[in-house]
Amino acid sequence: MCARYKAEEARKARTAAEAERAEKLASLSARVEESAERKSKLMAATQAKNAHWFKRALAVVAAHKEQQREAAQASAMMLET
Repeated sequence: MCARYKAEEARKARTAAEAERAEKLASLSARVEESAERKSKLMAATQAKNAHWFKRALAVVAAHKEQQREAAQASAMMLET
């Protein structure tokens, strides 16, 4: 009777330990998934911000080129007169 009781207690302990490991694994898996989701959102936000700054830089360069072109035209007109 004592051996059966010990075997049953050992089985219960193993089952409880397995359940605890499964719970920890599920928790870690959820944390990894949340972390990956946060990283994905951060990457998307960073790409959007970079695209915004790149467009602004292109606009500044275009405006500068336009100013240079206008200045060259004005200079050419002054030389003609």
